[in-house]
Amino acid sequence: KYGYPTEGTAQSMFSIITIMSGDKEDVEFTRVPTLFRPHWSNVLLDDTDVTRKLGGGAYKRFGIDPGTVTLVIIRPDGYVGMIAPASALEDVDSYFAAFMIPRKVVLGTE
Repeated sequence: KYGYPTEGTAQSMFSIITIMSGDKEDVEFTRVPTLFRPHWSNVLLDDTDVTRKLGGGAYKRFGIDPGTVTLVIIRPDGYVGMIAPASALEDVDSYFAAFMIPRKVVLGTE
């Protein structure tokens, strides 16, 4: 919806990183929708290390229910711009509409 007509994919406009909650042994990378796993290195797991002493806790720290799909938008300067449930896509659209230029449709490209 935003950007140049020839560069309309999400991957061309944004760095998409997926962070999941769960145990390493139970998570199946290929069950993540393709949009949210443009590359295997962009899928991370919020889990503890093998000693169960370090790591994990990001969901709790941000007040996010690990059982829900939540979008966290990080601005280029590293600040959290927005946290929203996946059901609030209109709110996410409004967030981006405030500063992004809508893509112009060029006849013959869509």
